[in-house]
Amino acid sequence: MDPTRQAIYECIQAAFADAGLNAVKSPAQIIVWPPIQDDVKEQIGIFIRGCVKDKLGVDPGELVGEIEFSSEKEPAMPVSDLIEVIFQVMQ
Repeated sequence: MDPTRQAIYECIQAAFADAGLNAVKSPAQIIVWPPIQDDVKEQIGIFIRGCVKDKLGVDPGELVGEIEFSSEKEPAMPVSDLIEVIFQVMQ
């Protein structure tokens, strides 16, 4: 995993821990979105944005909408897919 994706992964791990959700232990782990409330998804998006800014010095932009859209499109999503969604938003 390249350094940018690694930083995003670490931010996802921290965001899920901050939200009190199951620990993210692998990029292959599946996120099951339907049980996660919308306000928690929003909290995750805000946390990841701040974390990425702190780690990489780059503002990835608004992620709440991306996370909500992705969670509807792919209700059972590997963490690696979420990493790619965020990485693509940053391009």
